This record gives sequence, structure tokens and C-alpha cells, in this order.
Amino acid sequence: MDIANIKKQALNFNRSRSNLLVMIAFTLINVALILVDSDMFFLFSATIPYYIAGFGAVFADELGNSAWLIGGGAVALFGILLYFLCWLLSKRARAWILVALILFLIDSAFLVFLVVFLAEGFDAFFLIDIAFQVWILFYLFIGTRAWAQLRKATPEELNAALEGISTDEEQSNNQAASNVLQDGNRYERLDDPPQEDRDEPEDRY
Repeated sequence: MDIANIKKQALNFNRSRSNLLVMIAFTLINVALILVDSDMFFLFSATIPYYIAGFGAVFADELGNSAWLIGGGAVALFGILLYFLCWLLSKRARAWILVALILFLIDSAFLVFLVVFLAEGFDAFFLIDIAFQVWILFYLFIGTRAWAQLRKATPEELNAALEGISTDEEQSNNQAASNVLQDGNRYERLDDPPQEDRDEPEDRY
């Protein structure tokens, strides 16, 4: 397996983990919002934890029992924790990205079920939500594919590719820092008044 392909798959895997983390963050925010009875909702999140928290909030309001709210929130947070564990553990054991993909496939199937069987009439919002679900599934899929490809690489090839990625990132960061310093020096020169315009000290003697 050539080094360039290993680099590509490693970058795809990192992008997959990044998208997973963003989804976890937005899901956590949505669950918190529905538990405080807010009408706000962010896309790019999991469906099942949000609806579990929502059902708990509805039953708590209807029955006047806050235990439903606490229970719904706890179950929703447990679902988010599963995704977070997948993200955390996938850094060392890449197979966990496959677990995240399976969990999100179940979540997406639940969303499709809601749209097809429970939605009252057509709602364009569901289409937007599905589009974001497909986006997340795509990145989880390429992350899983990258994991499968990286398994074929030898430890020596993998280490060489990862060192190459680190070197490329370091060079990119150094170049960015150099550009910032050059821009700062240019601005300082522009801010300095011309030599002839500076006030000369008075000759008192």
C-alpha cells in the first residue's frame, strides 16, 4: 500500500471523526434546549436522543411528574454518551467508527420512519434534516472505509504516512505564522510616519 494512499485514508478517517464530534455537540445542545422547553433546534444532530428527551418533556408536562423529564433526559444523554465513546475510542481503535456508523444508521432509519408513517403532511424541514443525516452518514461511511483500508497497511507504512502528515501540517502552520509576521511587519512600516515628517528635537543650545 503506497504512502500517498495511506495519507489520504488517514485524512478521511480524521474528517469522519471531526464530523462525528460536531454531530455529538449539536445533539447535546438540542437535548438541552428541549429539556428547558425551547423551540430552537439545530440540524446536524442525531434524532433518537432528541425525541426521547422530547417525549420525556411532553409526559412530564401532561402528567405533572418531573420524573419523566429527568428520565427522558438521562436516556437521551446515554445515547449521546455512546456516540462520544465511539469518537473517543476510535482514536486508538479505529473499528469504533464502524460502531458509530451502525448507531447512526439506526438513527436515520428512525427519522425515515417518522417522516413516512408519523408526519402529518409534507414538511420541507424533514427533507433538510434528512439531507444533513445523509451528510453525516457519508462521512461515517468514508471513515469506516478508511479504517478498512488502513488495516491493510503495515505498521512501518502507517507510521511513515502519519509522520508525513504531521510534517505537512507543521510546514503549513509555519508558513501561516510566517505570513502573519510578514503582514504585521508591513503594517508596522505603513503605520510609521516618514522619516522627514517626524518632529526633530529642538536645538536649545
